[in-house]
Amino acid sequence: METFFKLFCVILLYSTSGFSQSYNTGIDYEHIFKNWIYIEKKSNVLIDKDNLKTLTVKNDSIYDLFITNIELKISDKKNNLPNNFVVKQLIIDEKNIKNNSELTPYTLSTRSFSYTYQCQGALALIFDLKTGISYRIMGFNGNDTLSFIQDLRKYLREIQDENYSEKKITNTFFIEGVDMKCILKGLKSKNEKDTNRFPCLKSCLGELITE
Repeated sequence: METFFKLFCVILLYSTSGFSQSYNTGIDYEHIFKNWIYIEKKSNVLIDKDNLKTLTVKNDSIYDLFITNIELKISDKKNNLPNNFVVKQLIIDEKNIKNNSELTPYTLSTRSFSYTYQCQGALALIFDLKTGISYRIMGFNGNDTLSFIQDLRKYLREIQDENYSEKKITNTFFIEGVDMKCILKGLKSKNEKDTNRFPCLKSCLGELITE
């Protein structure tokens, strides 16, 4: 829990410092994706194959190795959101995920994701360029679409002096490959874990694989 809290603070601190002024485009999207991925990956225990003793679990040292040695290629995701927002994605294939060190306890490769049967093969985040907030909208274990729509409605009231309902939001704006109507229904359902009913909430994040 302590490590999770530290990592969550890293995201908040890094994001707010990186977005110190409106419409700042000098953002390290890769770094923020890494933070979210590391937080959401399960904390597997590494075992010494010779004597079956526990070596380590996910901790701050492994976080440093992960951030330093993993390379992710982040790309744009088509959308018609206001210019205050950008949508970025990590398409899960071997061209976009690279591990630069065999010493990294938690490696990351396409095999680290359950994307072949579990999700649409991509992780996506929305970034608010004014506030510095990032929203998980696709492929993660958690989904921040409800918070995003609430903040988008507030933004639209400020610039257009018009109230947008959730229905108007989903009918007006689109993000390629993201079914916001499905997500809203799933998040409001009593059983949002039912990914058969709500495939839009499926996660790409499987167990971390050690190599």
